[in-house]
Amino acid sequence: MGTLRDGKPSTPRRETPAIAVRGLRRGPEADPWALPMPMVRRDHPTLPFTDPGSISVGTVVAGSLVRGRELPLRGPHHAVLFEHSARGTRWGTDEFIDAILAGADHVAESFPYAVLGAANIARRGGGRLPWSISHKAGRDADIGFYYVDAAGQDVLPDTLLQVAPPDGTVTWEGQELRFDLSRNYLLLESLLTSDRVVVQYVFCADFLVKKLRAEARRRGAPRGLRKALETVVRQPRGTLPHDDHFHIRILCSPEDRLEGCRNIVGGREVIPDDNAWQNRVAAVVALLDAPAAETRRAAARTLGLLRAHSTRAALEALQDDPDGQVRRTALEALAVLWKRPPIDKLAVWIRTSDDPAIVDTGLRLLRSGGRRSRRLVRDLLADPRVLPDTRLFPDGELVVRREAAMLAGWLADERLFSPLIECAADSDPRVRRAADRALRFTTNHAVLADDGAWIEDAAALVSAWEGWARRKGRKRARWLRDGFDAAGVDVSRKSRRAARALLALIVSDQSYLAFNAQRILADWCPGRGPGVGLQNRWWIRRKWKRGIERCFR
Repeated sequence: MGTLRDGKPSTPRRETPAIAVRGLRRGPEADPWALPMPMVRRDHPTLPFTDPGSISVGTVVAGSLVRGRELPLRGPHHAVLFEHSARGTRWGTDEFIDAILAGADHVAESFPYAVLGAANIARRGGGRLPWSISHKAGRDADIGFYYVDAAGQDVLPDTLLQVAPPDGTVTWEGQELRFDLSRNYLLLESLLTSDRVVVQYVFCADFLVKKLRAEARRRGAPRGLRKALETVVRQPRGTLPHDDHFHIRILCSPEDRLEGCRNIVGGREVIPDDNAWQNRVAAVVALLDAPAAETRRAAARTLGLLRAHSTRAALEALQDDPDGQVRRTALEALAVLWKRPPIDKLAVWIRTSDDPAIVDTGLRLLRSGGRRSRRLVRDLLADPRVLPDTRLFPDGELVVRREAAMLAGWLADERLFSPLIECAADSDPRVRRAADRALRFTTNHAVLADDGAWIEDAAALVSAWEGWARRKGRKRARWLRDGFDAAGVDVSRKSRRAARALLALIVSDQSYLAFNAQRILADWCPGRGPGVGLQNRWWIRRKWKRGIERCFR
């Protein structure tokens, strides 16, 4: 939508945005970010007291949206910006969409031709967006500024425009536009005093925040509104200044808090503990004894969503439930609630179950058990079970020895070297491949080329690794050092130069070297990184670099 004159929109001057064209050309199968963003289907547990409306689940950075409401592309006093209209990211909670529309109406009461420009809110079903870290749970919205031209007429650009201090001016399509203080103030006034939502933050550039606060004083705004402008409206730290839009974030509604919605305050996730939340937890626990298996399953899943840590014992008791899906759901909820999984209890779940989903979940939980998991992993490396499953595994079955070997590589414990050698002699090539991969991660070396020929020759694989072990000994510290020496990185002592070399190796390499480089940096600079895993390249580029530099000051 282009400039508005006398309430009539002009014809947009831009073609379809380039990103939209790329997405449509490649198609959704080739491009996971194809536009419009596809719906993510959400299956929320249904209990007798489940809220029938929209539900924001989890946090804004790791959550989802159930039964969200779509902001219309156009309305009497709002429009989704042209650049964002093809994205399919205008979904939010019922109350948030109501508050946005009410804000647009409030501005239009004083300025009839003003049109609010909406950008990203969330995709249908919530989840990841390529343009933002948050916006996952339908409680964040990017709203464009209100602009006027030199004659004071309302203008709605087709995209977000970056304004310049001190007056918030910008040139667009040959005309100078200005951040309109009155209109933008009225929008915030409506949102901050809304009876539908509680606004947690409005992110905006500092120079615009000062102008909005001054406008509130000039208007003689109520004390509560002035205080909200002081505490809620601010420039975010450590990211872009938000000088092209308002980023509005609301708190969980009282109803959504009872369904698993959680706020982030001061950078930390907050789990409720008020009376209403405790009463909900007690009511859900009572349903774990319900006659219907579907009700027991929904109750177990709800306790995981609520992060009800006090209910772990009740969920552990469901290990003996006669329904397999209930047992599986209980373990998935416990995976969320256990800070460090009790290895003895987890061993019972894994050893006694013939459900591939339960065994797979249990094996994944063993990762967070660290070296405490070694004894159980050793036993599982000799477990002959093969469980059919076409949903979780492409080849249609879960091979316990294969999954245990992959887990052993994650643990990288030299005491698992001998059991992995036994797996390398297995008759199943899938087990041999997993064992070789685990041995590479454990030793920081590769003894055979990646041409796949060794898969058919188990004796050659075992002989190569046994010969390597005789030459190198059984000290993992030496294994690591020698492996990095071969890659041209000296890790014999902690240094900034070595840390930078390891960072470069992590970003450029996807093998065992990258994995072990993360482990060394995690030991050298604890708390500076996201944890160990080859999937963390983005975090390494954006977060570890700054953290490692601070570590060596």
